[in-house]
Amino acid sequence: MGIILSGLILILTGIILIIKPKKRTIILYVLTGFLFLYKSVEYTLYGLNLEVSKIPVEYSTITYFLFSISVLFDLKKVKPIASFMAFLSGLGYLIAFIFLANSYIEVQGMYITMMALINHSILFMGSMIILTTERFSYKNKRSIIIFTVIYLIYIFVIHHMISFDNKFIFIFMLLDGNLLSYFVNESALTSIDYLVYFLLLMIFYQAIIHLILWMNIKLTRRKGSITYEHTV
Repeated sequence: MGIILSGLILILTGIILIIKPKKRTIILYVLTGFLFLYKSVEYTLYGLNLEVSKIPVEYSTITYFLFSISVLFDLKKVKPIASFMAFLSGLGYLIAFIFLANSYIEVQGMYITMMALINHSILFMGSMIILTTERFSYKNKRSIIIFTVIYLIYIFVIHHMISFDNKFIFIFMLLDGNLLSYFVNESALTSIDYLVYFLLLMIFYQAIIHLILWMNIKLTRRKGSITYEHTV
């Protein structure tokens, strides 16, 4: 099922990218409008019920709001950051869904799993529309890094202030180095292992930023569909 649904999302994205620009823009606004409204209602209800542990912390959760707001209010300086995060979150989830769809359903239930798929698919589709129509610049790498640092500081503060019921929050596992225990016996891990892990994580993240910006420049140059160039 994971292969079929993820494949359908990729095909649908390809279809959206070849339709007329005006219709594509309308689709983008409809998708991000739905995402912003749905997530705003969801987290408002969490707040009213004082569910502090539901505060947005995951990379994709932050991206839901950042990306939809940047599109709906045409925040040109935020779009490169938000589009990068949306592409990474969306594509990452679609790939994971291919292998983990059944596990997601068993743990989270059908409704939550399907909504997560829809929300991440919107991030992927929306980011692809932006990345293929608006040219960014390698200079935007700096703004993405700065925002990432701010996000990491936010995560560090929240992690030490709030006790989360869910012990498998990916961003915490990633930054705590807990993912290493899936590959190496935890008792055998040394400080050198953690140092190498975090260095590789930083290098990999920067490589992804560079790759997505390169892809954006190549796609917009080939299509000749540049609306304006973002430099921050």
